[in-house]
Amino acid sequence: MKMTAEVIGESFKTPFIEYKHFIAVTVIALMCELITEEFLSLPVGRWTLLIIAVNSMVTLILLGIMLGIVTRAVYRKEVEYFNIAENFMEGLKEYIVTMFWMILTFAVSLFIAVPTGVYSNILNIYNHISTSDFVDAALTVSQLSEDLPIDIQFDLAHSFQANILISVFVFMIFTSFAFLGKAILIESASIKDAMDLRNIFGSVRKIGYVRYLIFVILWGSVLIILFNVLWSLEFVLAGSLISSVLEAFFLFFSTSSFYLILKKSTNN
Repeated sequence: MKMTAEVIGESFKTPFIEYKHFIAVTVIALMCELITEEFLSLPVGRWTLLIIAVNSMVTLILLGIMLGIVTRAVYRKEVEYFNIAENFMEGLKEYIVTMFWMILTFAVSLFIAVPTGVYSNILNIYNHISTSDFVDAALTVSQLSEDLPIDIQFDLAHSFQANILISVFVFMIFTSFAFLGKAILIESASIKDAMDLRNIFGSVRKIGYVRYLIFVILWGSVLIILFNVLWSLEFVLAGSLISSVLEAFFLFFSTSSFYLILKKSTNN
């Protein structure tokens, strides 16, 4: 527990210690958002596919530059910042690894809806509505909900609550696997290794299952608090600036957290 808390504490300080790198990543993240907004504001037409392709390339290049800066700050590795081809490939690798784990998370979350009873309860509602004789066919969802039997409403609410709680936990675990995969990607430069479940579980085994679970809970709690604070600030400050600061802090904090927990666990 002590080592895990130390890792979270050290990682939280990383953006402030490496403030020059943090500012640089924040500026690039802001550029990325503004460029994307500008591309999205362009009229839809026959050049739409080309616009999407150009925007994607620019975004991946900027993402590669951000990752290079974060890697240099956290891992103390020599990284070439402004090699467009290299930046593009690094951004593309990051995107592929992230999408792999997010799709896996979504698939598991959908599967969880079966044992928690969400699907069966929705089917019960459908059967109830289809066999009921409603006078007005244009009833709103709210009105239909009021006409549902209490036991169906009760079962649906409980199944949704259970599904949301389990899904949030699964999301945190698989998001942590994504960052373990990214740590493996930085060390091995292999997308295959970063998406190999055997490597992920091997890393978790080195850390220790209980320690890893505590680490993920602490790491996730810090991010939830951070998101809530910055979300509140969006009502006062510019949205793009806040989201850029959040993205930069998230990158530094999470990259440092997983790097340190792996390093300290391996040394122990």
